[in-house]
This record gives sequence, C-alpha cells and structure tokens, in this order.
Amino acid sequence: TADNDLKVDIENAAKRTDEGIWHLPLEASYKDNIKSSLADIKNLGAKGGGSITAALFLQEFVEKTSWAHIDMAGPVWDSSASKPTGYGVKMLVDFLLNAKKRA
Repeated sequence: TADNDLKVDIENAAKRTDEGIWHLPLEASYKDNIKSSLADIKNLGAKGGGSITAALFLQEFVEKTSWAHIDMAGPVWDSSASKPTGYGVKMLVDFLLNAKKRA
C-alpha cells in the first residue's frame, strides 16, 4: 500500500495477532515486468519480485480507495505437514474488527 495509515493499521493487527508481516515497496522500476505485448498489462512478473509486481498489477485497477496487497501464498502452507497453516486469518479478522470500530 502507498497509504501509510493503512500500512500502520495492518502492521498493528499483525503485531496484536503475532503474525509476521513487512511492508514491501511499490517499486516503479518493476512495472516493466508486467508490460505485455498482447494486453494492456499482464498478471505475471519476471522471476523475483512477485509480491511487488502483484501489488503493482493491482495498483492499475484501484483509483479512489486505499488498498493493500497481502501476499499469503508462501506462509499459508506447511509443506512438511502437508496442511494449511491458517496464516493471515487472525490478522485480517483483527484488522477488520478494528477498522469497523474506527468507522
């Protein structure tokens, strides 16, 4: 997210629920990785920087509201136990419950 207030709210929810999270930049130079010769943009970046290019892809479609890309694909699965971890659920629920209180 480019919205610092939203970033802080998400980071606070992560701290309250003991789920690790960190902010990645919306690095403009990575936009070259989502350029396409067939479409306006593509939803597939180059090798490396996938979370950043995914956020840059989403940024193309959001104009008038704050938004965040939370990449859960890696930590949501425990390969050694072959089962989901539930990572992110507590954080998102906490974030939403606290957002409702502020509204």
